[in-house]
Amino acid sequence: MTYWRRRLAASARPNRIFEAVKSVVAATAVLAGKTRRALDSTVLDDAVATQDTVTQLIAAIRRVRREVPAAAAVIEQHCTAHDYDNPGKPAIAWNDKDARDLLIDALVGDAHRLLGHLPEQDLGPRGEAVALLALVAGQDVEPVEGSDGTDGHWRIAQKVAPDRVISTVDPDARHAHKTVHRRQDGFKAHLAIEPDTGIITDCTLTKVGGSDNHEAVIGLALLDDEPSPVRVLGDSAYGTGATRAALAEAKHTAIIKPIPLRARYLAGSLPTTSLSISRPVP
Repeated sequence: MTYWRRRLAASARPNRIFEAVKSVVAATAVLAGKTRRALDSTVLDDAVATQDTVTQLIAAIRRVRREVPAAAAVIEQHCTAHDYDNPGKPAIAWNDKDARDLLIDALVGDAHRLLGHLPEQDLGPRGEAVALLALVAGQDVEPVEGSDGTDGHWRIAQKVAPDRVISTVDPDARHAHKTVHRRQDGFKAHLAIEPDTGIITDCTLTKVGGSDNHEAVIGLALLDDEPSPVRVLGDSAYGTGATRAALAEAKHTAIIKPIPLRARYLAGSLPTTSLSISRPVP
């Protein structure tokens, strides 16, 4: 999946399949008189395995050595935490927290020294390897207790970084939480469908996290090419105030499931059903 997605994304027409479908739909007028569009999203599993911090650091350093001129010499001279000819993890006592902490500190130090000693050069697309190393060297760590962040000592952070990279094999893949109990790794597919025929009128693929990739934002974009107003069907994810206002401005009719009332409340709090608006909202 990773290989074919990269080939398609790098092509001159990455959306050629959907362009062909739209051409056929327009030529046959199969959607004439069909004024409903259903919006939905789903998580697509990625084929890559989730990597822990140690694996990511080693893989990212090895990639820089492989792709960036002069990196091998820098690693040989300045990076000593691991034998980077070996793609696996170092042989340490993994049940020993102190040993793990020392390894993390040393690997992050290697990454910083490699980044700091690389000669300035125009890398072009190979610069992605350097950027990825800089990212994974910082996303999972924080200065050790008592450090001001300038002494070069690091530990695993006590929180998860926003938009965390989960694999150096496919840096765009993310952890997905479609529901409380269902967790996946991959991407999010967004669809606009004519429900009677099942024809997909538009679609896109995004990362699973981030406000710019929320259903309410992407759903609006999927309706941009509609030649006339439609009735928009969707679940509560599409029911934000901004989205409803944008649909109304575009003359679309929103048939969107409201956000359900919470069944539980904090002790002493009032449920929303006990509140009323005493004056019109401007």
